[in-house]
Amino acid sequence: MIALVCAGHALISDESMTAAFDLPSPCISVCQVDNATGCCIGCYRAIDEIREWPILTADEKRAVLARIADRKTAAGVSAGASAGVTAGTTESS
Repeated sequence: MIALVCAGHALISDESMTAAFDLPSPCISVCQVDNATGCCIGCYRAIDEIREWPILTADEKRAVLARIADRKTAAGVSAGASAGVTAGTTESS
């Protein structure tokens, strides 16, 4: 097992790093922050969640994904909906 070590304490094991890399970013390349919510209208992440995504553990990423699902539910957006599509509305081209 490979681990990042600081002062003799394992910080991140190779297994947890692999698990974290297996969770893809929820970014859909619609990057615009809604001033009212402070979250991206594309992926529903807050700025700090976007910034920290690459360094989050798998468990932390799962927590962010759960918050995204909650935000979508609160906004009336179905879990699989694309940015700009809310309940009762359609996207225009």
